[in-house]
Order: sequence, then structure tokens, then C-alpha cells
Amino acid sequence: MLKSLILVVLLLAFLPSCSTQVSKQDSSEKASLEKKKKVINPQALAQMLEAKTNKLIEEGSPEKIEFAASDLFLKANDASMRGESELASLLFHYTLKLKPEDLFLKKKLVVEFIRQGNLAEAKELLEGVVDKEIKDDPTMALVLAGVYTADSQSTEARKVYQNILKHHPENEEACVFLAKNYSGAGTYKKAFKLLRTCEKRLPKAAIFPYYRGKIYLSQDNFKKARVEFKHALKVDPNYHQAALALGLMLEEKQKYSQAIKHYREYLNSDESEKESFTILSRLVQLMFAAKQYKEVIPYAEKLVYLDPEDVNLKVRLGILYSDVKRVDEAIEMFKEVLVVVPSSDKVLYYLGSLYQQTGKLENSIETFLKIPEESSLFHDGTLQVAQMLQAMAVHDQSEKWEEKFFSFINEGIEKHEPIKVDLSLLKASYLEGEFKVSQAADTMEKVKEHKNFDESHYYYLASLYDKLKKRDQAIAIVRKILNKNPENAHALNFLGYTLLEGDENLEEAFSLISKAVSLRPDDGYILDSLGWYHFKTGDYQKALKKTLQARKLVDDDVVISKHLALIYKKLNDVANARKYYLEALRHCRYDSEKQEVIKELGDIESLRLPASSSASSLVAPQLIEN
Repeated sequence: MLKSLILVVLLLAFLPSCSTQVSKQDSSEKASLEKKKKVINPQALAQMLEAKTNKLIEEGSPEKIEFAASDLFLKANDASMRGESELASLLFHYTLKLKPEDLFLKKKLVVEFIRQGNLAEAKELLEGVVDKEIKDDPTMALVLAGVYTADSQSTEARKVYQNILKHHPENEEACVFLAKNYSGAGTYKKAFKLLRTCEKRLPKAAIFPYYRGKIYLSQDNFKKARVEFKHALKVDPNYHQAALALGLMLEEKQKYSQAIKHYREYLNSDESEKESFTILSRLVQLMFAAKQYKEVIPYAEKLVYLDPEDVNLKVRLGILYSDVKRVDEAIEMFKEVLVVVPSSDKVLYYLGSLYQQTGKLENSIETFLKIPEESSLFHDGTLQVAQMLQAMAVHDQSEKWEEKFFSFINEGIEKHEPIKVDLSLLKASYLEGEFKVSQAADTMEKVKEHKNFDESHYYYLASLYDKLKKRDQAIAIVRKILNKNPENAHALNFLGYTLLEGDENLEEAFSLISKAVSLRPDDGYILDSLGWYHFKTGDYQKALKKTLQARKLVDDDVVISKHLALIYKKLNDVANARKYYLEALRHCRYDSEKQEVIKELGDIESLRLPASSSASSLVAPQLIEN
């Protein structure tokens, strides 16, 4: 502001001397002011303007006064438009001093006083203006009444409103504000009478029944308030204040479903203002609270259109789009939000997840990596990146992605202690898939002492040792699991099945597997183990029954299909044995599995063929066919 005040010193140029020529003294004074403008202050400016305006008034030249007043007004108006109210009021004050009868200047100065909260000077100025123009224009009288009200001078405000209505009986503002004045003073009968009188003059104005409703509401007379608000809407179906008041009354009584219905009916009406922001906001908030997520979308979209700066609403709308599978729109919405808040961890996580769902893995990785490290979502985002890199390495079978996967995983294991075990598990599972089972086991061994290494990790490590034919180490790990948790059905089943495969301690194996079945009777893998026990002990009918139950629960497992084939082979049912070998072949994932099944299938075919026939020549076409 001081900078602007300094520049105004140049206004002294508009104050010419008595002579039409600029005197040497004036030139000298101007030069002096140029030197001093960096240190000038408002008080100094006021003193100089005071001196110059007094000089002009004393000289009495109408032309000079008009010129000076016009120039000052332009500068004052410019300061007002820039929001520099203190400077504007100073300049308007001296403009008015030059033209004391100018009502327009008085109005401009009043505005600046009100902006500054200078009610005392605003009132003093307004009082002189109002008396002169109230008959023709009630505007400044309304301002004066408002200033009185703001200054707690309700009696003075009431007199002004009454005076306005005397000259302008159809003035809505004066009628409503006077009614509010009466109501604030507790004279409700006067307020109601005034509003009904005004309504007779202006029967199409919904504001009068609306304010009657407001007064009834202040008296807790909800029934009459509702009647008045409905009357206001009947007079003007677009009067959203009345619609909002009715909705808020329903909300106050916790009748949220009725409030939602009311707001929707108003907004969906052909006669309503469809872009009523306040009502839209209430409706969207209530529908979110009521979990009406699908139904709220069109209203939330309209609200976002009306208020594009509402970032929180955009996030919620993006989540809704995601929930109803409008993924592309969800992505675009989250991208818009990130323009405003680029480091929002939640939005980055949502967007990364959506890219992941749509198969845009590189975009997803890039997004997850932007999550700040201090965020609670950082570690989860890191795991998501690791999983995607693993998937890309497996899918593409390229050194490029494998190198990226191992580089990211190894760095993560080194740097991020809370997810060290999870990252190690991902690494181990990848190595296992690449038939590097020994390396997978070593990876899990390195984090075995970590606090996050739990039963599931021990169980997985045991399965790796089992694949490596290190049965003693696998059994030792599983027994430790069972010592801590004897009810772990999967550990019971694992140990029982391992004992069966080693043909040792079959009774303990049966006991372990039976307990696992009792804990998880609908687990196909455990039922298969029980069937395998019966197979091992020569009860092939019981074995068939339990293994068929297992296959009904799990119909795509290689081992279960192979077990069925072996049982049928023992029962001399070659057709069914062949059927389940072929089924097992379809489910094989690894070449080693396929070769084993093909060999066993060849043995079955040899049982059906004459001695001179070649089993292998008949097996191959069948494999291709199936």
C-alpha cells in the first residue's frame, strides 16, 4: 500500500497554480517531491492533499476544481479496484472536499468506509445522503439500515426501514429486513402482519412465506414452518431456499431417506433450478452417508462440474467410478486430482491400483514409486511394484525384466526392514518357478529369524526342503509349527502326507491326517491325503471314495488326478485310469511333471495292447488330441 501512496504524490501535478504556466517554484516543488517519494507516508500525503485542496477552494476557480476532482476520482477509483481501500478512501475524501454536494462521491466513500469496518464515519456520511435521495432511490437507505443493524442500533435501523416502505411500499428488502428486525425484538405479530401485507402487494414473491417459515422455525413451531416453506415453493417452484429449509428440517429429525427423496425430487423437477449448488451438496453428502454409491454418481458429477476445485469430492467420485468398473473415468479423475496435490499418497495408490487392474503395469509401477517414503502406504506400494516386476519377468521371459526384478527386490530387502520377509518370499517363489529350489530355500533361510517370519513362511520353507528331498529338515520345521499350534490343519496334513510318502510310521500319518480332516472337512487337498493313506494301506475302495470327494472340491490339481489314475489302475479299471492320467496331463505346469505322467500313461496303454503293438505310437496322438 505504501508504494501506491508514494505514486499518488504525482497527483500534485493536477493542482495548477493561478497562472496557466508552470512556475519555477512549482517545478522545484515537483522535483523535491520526486526525491522524497520513497519515504512519503499516508499522513504526509493527507497533509499535502489538504493544503492543495484548501488552496484550490480559496482560489475558487471552477475549471481547476473540476479538473483536480476528476483526476483525483480516477486515482481513487483505481485504488478501490485494486482493493487498496485505505488509499481509496483518502482520495475520495479529498475529491468530495472539492465537490461536497456530489451524492455519487459520497456513496463511493461510504463503500470504502464499510470495507474498512469504519461504521461510524460510514453512518455519518450516509445519514446526509439518505435524506436527500430516499424518495427516488432507497439503495443507500438500505445500506444505512444495514450499518445500523451491524452496529446493534436496531431502533435506528427499524426507523430507516419504515421510512423506505413509506416511500417504496413494494420494496422486498425493506419489508423482509424490517420483519427480521421485529422478530429479533420479539414482536412476532408485527413481523407476520408486515410480511402478509407485503405479500398482498407482491403475491408472486416467495420470499415472504419463506421468512414467515423462518420465524416459525425460530419459535420451534415446525408444523407451521413446514406449511410456509411449502407455500413458498408453490409460489415459486425454483425457490431453493425453501426447498433447502424443508430438507434440513427432515435431516434435523434424522429422517435421512425422506430428505434424500425430497432433494432428489426438487433437483429432478423440470421447474427447479437443476444447478442449485447448496441442495446438491446436501444431497451428495447424505447419499454418501447412506452408502447409495451407485445412485449418487450423477449428482456428484454435477457437483464436481459446479465446483471443480473440490479435490475431496473428486477423490470420492474417482473411487465410485472404480467401484462400478468405470475404470477409465476413475483414472482421469485421479489424474486431475494429482495436478493439484501431486504427492497425495492415497490418490497415487488408487491410481497405481487402477493401472494394475487394467494391465498397464509400467504406468502402475511409475505411479506406485511416487508414493512418499514417509507414507503408511509406501511399503504396500513397494510390494505391489515387486509383484508386478515378478509377473513381467515371468511373462516376458526376458533378462531385462528379470534383472529389474532382482535389482528392485534385493535393494528392497536391504533397505526396507518391515517388508524384508515379504520381499524375500516373492524372490523365493520366483526362484522356485525357475527350478532354482535350493536358492529359494537359501533366500528364506536368511530371513528366518526376522520378527515377521510366521507359520506360513515356515510352512513354505518346509515345502521347499521337501522338494529338495530333504525330508528330515522339512519334517523338523513342520513339527516345530505343530508344537506352537497343534490345530494347524495344513501343517498336520503336510506332516502326515510326508510320512506316507516315506512309507514310515503310517499310523501316525493316519492320526495327523484324520485330525486335519476334522479341522477342515471341506479341504480337497486334505481329503486327498486321507485317500492316499487308504491307498498305501491297500484299501482301494476307501481310497477311491475319499479321492473322488477331493477331486469334486479341487478339479484342477495334478496330484489328485494322478492319485485317481493310480487307484483305478489298482482296481484294473484301465479306461478310468487313462482318463485321469490325461486329466493330470492337462493340468501339468512343468515339463518334469509332464514327462512323468506320459511315462505312466504309456504303461497304462501297454496293458490294453497286444504284445506286438507299440504303446508309444498310440499314446502320442492321444496326447495331441487332448
